Amino acid sequence: MPEMVSRRALLKAASLGTAGGLAGCLRLTATDEPSTDRATSTSETPGVTDSARAEAPPLFGAGPEWTLDAQGSDIVTFDGTFYLSTWVSRRILAVRPDGTVQWETGQLGKFKRNSLAATESMLVGCGYGGQIAAVERTSGELLWNFTGGRYDSWSATPLVTDRYVIGVNQGDADESDDAFVVYVLDRTSGEVVDTIEYTDRRSPIGSIGVLDGALYVASFNLLDLYTLDTRSPIASYDEFLYGRSHARDGDLFVATSNNVYRYRVSGSAHSQVWGATLRGSVGGLRFVSDGILANGEAGVFKLGYDGERRWWGETDASVDRPAVVDDYVIALDRYHQLRAFDSGTGDLRAEATLPAEGLPLAPVTSVDGTLLVGVDPLLAYEIQ
Repeated sequence: MPEMVSRRALLKAASLGTAGGLAGCLRLTATDEPSTDRATSTSETPGVTDSARAEAPPLFGAGPEWTLDAQGSDIVTFDGTFYLSTWVSRRILAVRPDGTVQWETGQLGKFKRNSLAATESMLVGCGYGGQIAAVERTSGELLWNFTGGRYDSWSATPLVTDRYVIGVNQGDADESDDAFVVYVLDRTSGEVVDTIEYTDRRSPIGSIGVLDGALYVASFNLLDLYTLDTRSPIASYDEFLYGRSHARDGDLFVATSNNVYRYRVSGSAHSQVWGATLRGSVGGLRFVSDGILANGEAGVFKLGYDGERRWWGETDASVDRPAVVDDYVIALDRYHQLRAFDSGTGDLRAEATLPAEGLPLAPVTSVDGTLLVGVDPLLAYEIQ
């Protein structure tokens, strides 16, 4: 699904004044009833003149198209809709690219960065307090709410299969000796089907997924494979580094330390296809048609599927998963500096400094040419 930025480059000074002044434009209802309000357009904002828009750089425009008066903690997309968790109000919302709020839950829970997963029928979130909640994707109706996790937090994005919802419950290292519990829940009821327990883990479990029909559980220096339906052990590997792992094209792609690796895993056969050393710690991967985007402390890197390094989009601080729209890769760093890089060459095409409010690593993603940035308030930019 393509992702990208809104109109044309937001002037640094204008972005602070315009976006900051828009914080009160949309206030979500404080009740549990869904809201269908559309966010306020910046065209009606005092102080933003036609001449200022005409002189704006050609990517982000003179300011955001609309805002949501909330602080975003995670955003995922599915079928042309943004699904986002809000930090303070503890809600989940479905928002169309034009700013229309399709539905919002009541106070459901605190779902942090990289804690949501969307499918055709449901949206799942791993929240604080040992919680995994599932809502119906098109209505926001609560399907079930599991609150029996042994520990408060979760260490990996939830995995949703045709039968299960799987999450990794993370214990406090000072109190539980790096203990982790993999909860396998029934997708329909949310009841516990099985658990896989780890103690004295040498590093946190960073990712779970399905590889060649098997469930994998990956930490920095260990990869375990289980049968998906019975959770019987298949194999365990510790000769390579595994970090944040992603299954793609039958192989396992890994972001760990300052490296990206591609592994071929099949039963007892396990080999490294290639490895690429980058700069700074790499926190995640995003797959696009012509390559792989790796994000981390030094910015965004683009690699080919053969491991060749294409370009480095440098930033001043760490960035989370970038957004992609048309010919641009968009990243937001910890200082809330928004940068757009040419997808083919990595050249910097536009940049803007956004308001400082919100989580340091605020999420960015896009639907149909509208970029949504999870600062406080959430800002949406339309790509022309």
